[in-house]
Amino acid sequence: MKYRTIGTDPATRREVSVLALGAMLFGSVTDERTSFAVLDHYAEAGGTFIDTSDNYAFWVDGGLGGQSERLLGKWRRSRGVGDEIVIATKLGAAPLAPGTGYTDNPEGLSAKAVREAAERSRERLTVLREIAAETGASVNQVVLAWQIGGRLPVIPLAGASSVAQLKENLAAVDLELTDEQRARLDGAH
Repeated sequence: MKYRTIGTDPATRREVSVLALGAMLFGSVTDERTSFAVLDHYAEAGGTFIDTSDNYAFWVDGGLGGQSERLLGKWRRSRGVGDEIVIATKLGAAPLAPGTGYTDNPEGLSAKAVREAAERSRERLTVLREIAAETGASVNQVVLAWQIGGRLPVIPLAGASSVAQLKENLAAVDLELTDEQRARLDGAH
């Protein structure tokens, strides 16, 4: 695993893994046993940065939010995990009443907006597939490697609902893209 420093204040600055694990569906769509297996593998691989929120999965049938945070707490207690793994959380985004969801939709879904977005997506996907073929990596690994190794210090957040998905994501940490490949990806962005 590779690591990156986050924060500028000496009191809050931390070194964390360059790939964060998204725990959005842990404890809801992804059952406890699978969630624990993914978390165990992530920690064994040197992962130290996990994202969650108290509002995740409120949209799942019967979900009220907070399932991923409760599961992470249970996993940490059962494994004796302390501050060596940083938990990034958020609050205040759950709907005020069940079933209300989010209502902000500034762009809308006009035919023009959908067509333009689809065309841009096809262009980006073409470049991604070309570079994936050149490197022998998956498209997902190329995207993650592009984010991890860029000029800006980005820590991509990658969710996984199985150990196999996590292993694919972790392989991106060691994928080195050439300057030419990075330029093509930057141009497609």
